[in-house]
Amino acid sequence: MSKQPDTPALVSCSRSMNYDELSLLADRVASVVCDGEMIAVVMPPGPEIAAVMLGLLRRGAVFFLLNPETPEAERASMLGRLQIRTAIALYSFVNTMKQYVAQVFRLREIEQLTINGSRASGEIKPRDLAYIVHTSGSTGEQKFVEVEHHSLAHALGALVDLFGIAAGDRRIARASPGTDYFISEILVTLSGGGAVVFPNSAGALTITEFTAEMRRERITVTGIPASYWHEWVRQTNENNKLPPDLRLVITGMERVDPGSLAKWRKLVGNRVRLLNVYGPAETTLIATAYESLATDNADPVHVRIGRPVAAAAVRVLDQGLRRLPPGVVGELCVGGAGVVRGYRDDEHATRSQFVADPFNSKSGARLYKTGDYGYLDSTGYFVFVGRRDEQVKIRGHRVELGEIEAVLQRNDSVRQAVCTMMQYDDDRWLVAHIVPEQTFAETELRAWLKTQVPAHMRPAEFVVLDEIPMLRSGKIDRDALIKRHAARIAQQNNGAGRPADSGKLQQLWHELFGRHHTILPTDNFFDCGGDSLQAVQLLAGIEKEFGVSLSLQDLFAHPTIAGQRALIEGGHAASNYTSLSRLNETNSGRPLVIVHGWGGGFFHTIHFARRLNRPVYGLQAIEHVGTSRHESVEEMAAHYADEMMREFGNGPTDLLGHSLGGVIAYATACALAQRRHRVGKLFIVDTIPSNLPKWVHVKFLAPYIRARIPLHMRTLLRTPPQHWRQFIRARRRSWKELMKKRRALGQPKSPPRRYDYYRDLSEKFVPQCREFDVRLLTASNNPIEIYWRYLVGNNVRVVPLHSGHVDMFTREHLDEFIAAFYAADHGANSINQKPLSILRA
Repeated sequence: MSKQPDTPALVSCSRSMNYDELSLLADRVASVVCDGEMIAVVMPPGPEIAAVMLGLLRRGAVFFLLNPETPEAERASMLGRLQIRTAIALYSFVNTMKQYVAQVFRLREIEQLTINGSRASGEIKPRDLAYIVHTSGSTGEQKFVEVEHHSLAHALGALVDLFGIAAGDRRIARASPGTDYFISEILVTLSGGGAVVFPNSAGALTITEFTAEMRRERITVTGIPASYWHEWVRQTNENNKLPPDLRLVITGMERVDPGSLAKWRKLVGNRVRLLNVYGPAETTLIATAYESLATDNADPVHVRIGRPVAAAAVRVLDQGLRRLPPGVVGELCVGGAGVVRGYRDDEHATRSQFVADPFNSKSGARLYKTGDYGYLDSTGYFVFVGRRDEQVKIRGHRVELGEIEAVLQRNDSVRQAVCTMMQYDDDRWLVAHIVPEQTFAETELRAWLKTQVPAHMRPAEFVVLDEIPMLRSGKIDRDALIKRHAARIAQQNNGAGRPADSGKLQQLWHELFGRHHTILPTDNFFDCGGDSLQAVQLLAGIEKEFGVSLSLQDLFAHPTIAGQRALIEGGHAASNYTSLSRLNETNSGRPLVIVHGWGGGFFHTIHFARRLNRPVYGLQAIEHVGTSRHESVEEMAAHYADEMMREFGNGPTDLLGHSLGGVIAYATACALAQRRHRVGKLFIVDTIPSNLPKWVHVKFLAPYIRARIPLHMRTLLRTPPQHWRQFIRARRRSWKELMKKRRALGQPKSPPRRYDYYRDLSEKFVPQCREFDVRLLTASNNPIEIYWRYLVGNNVRVVPLHSGHVDMFTREHLDEFIAAFYAADHGANSINQKPLSILRA
């Protein structure tokens, strides 16, 4: 870590930390856990999760990062298998985690602890566990990789040297929590004294947005999957150059395309270092690396994965663990200090994949059999050829086909399931071959899968069969399934890899995912299985073929070929963009306008918008359409009100705002009322209004306090006297936190170390009292409705949410949120808005 405490360590739009602040929070985290204790960490990407990781490592506790977007069934399975009893979470995930673990520490409470004396650190031994990371299993069961401290220390030291990380470096973090690559992004950068930058947008970024983000944040180091890097290379040219501060690009996780590498060398040369890295989670972060130089000879078929790093010993062996000569393909096996302890509570898998190293005389030396195939070329570099049939890479994720089959066969409508991967050029997709029970509905099976596995593990196509072909040995004949399906594709597509030319736009769709079925002009991009990377590729293809620049908002509003063709033929261009965008295609009913929050976008609400049976629009910040930012919330609200007046006349319209978006929605409603536009319902989602008079907190919290005191007294009397002091301290901390959350967002005690545009807006905005019909959807257990009643009167209808503040719009919780939205919508009609001339009594 950096020797200069004031050096930036963690940077995001909502919070930043220097190394001194990071160390202090890490020590506080270390003080609440025990040596060797296994802790689940449930947080979205941000400075907080990095600080928690560091604190647990210091203490000698074992952390397990759990992605907040993990489906509920998979989350329960993971925590049950690992038998985790303690978790650390942000407040929005506390209630969710209480279902699975005995104790949940709220990070906000930890941050308020006072550390006395020296740093809270444990006695860590080299063979102690550092963390556990999840990976897929070939038998359909989950695997949990156990990584020891000595393996992590070797890897971090080697990778800091390999990447040249030093103070002044800024690395953008793009991986998802729960992956070993996310752990590498954080720990390697901090170990070298650099700064980790978390993107402003948590969603998918187009190549243009990604490049602009790196340019704005002065990024020097980035790591991206090969598939995304391929698209980046395709769009890089003399007019669209790399960010000036960028010095290192790390790619891998999939096979690198030699054509993209050749283009990179031609355009970039040696100005920016390019590393192609390889390393399963079982070898601790990275096992090999290849630095591509402009003078190297390009292989037309395979790209090298380089030479061993981090004290790894990589060999190409046959089935008898005998060394193979250069040029002969065999299994890549990795030994050395990076080989992990094994799989948690899976002795059979550990014994089969971690074997004694016959080439190392050191006692206890082991070798990991990766299941990947490659060879050693004549220059001493390793070359990756492919993976085992049952283990594939889909959009940067390692996927075990057996795991998907095991999930499918848990469904009552499926008798037998076999998954295969189809490939055409660079495109890969999963196909599920199903032998169904008597009743089988594909749409219902797809909906069920969304609750069981993440998006990259869901098959794009389902093929119904009477029986699965078998070999004489009794094993499944996967080759026969693939060949039959390839023949079916060729027959459907006139014997070619794609349908006959039906227009350039339709052909672009076929190049993305249309090779296995016919694409119709009315097909929906998202229903066809389109993901964020394919969206980026489609928009880039449209711009290249037609010279028309469409945005992701256009794709959401016009997800069909017919809709996109109309935009192209109409000469749609960036200059036509407004803040108000259409999010669905329903025309009947009162319009609902979703107002953006922090970050300025509404992409996280798109699935909610498409599920509503009414017209839904989104308001995005003008910075997203190439215009300078607003200087205040009032100016922003006036701009949005003018656009809504042009679109909807005098109304009525409903507005919805989540988090900071609730404040902006309220300001917009006030601006609309001043223009005599009828505001219907104002849906406020988990928002606390800012800058209210201080006396409001006391006056409106008094009934809450009176109701809670008897409850606390009864609890205190039931508590043994020796625990009274502990109980009173806990209640005091809870009260201080409540008051802090309810207090207006005044200037912080010390200025933020990084300018936050949206925080600055909220600090300046002082809401005015005006009557509206407010429907408050809240995930908070505290009575935040009392503040909205101060602003709008008593016409506030409250609907509780059981999801967290951050994850309520995710697919896992979307059904619950929609049900709550309809419950909130069923109430009193809108009322006339009148300015309030007196304070609320």
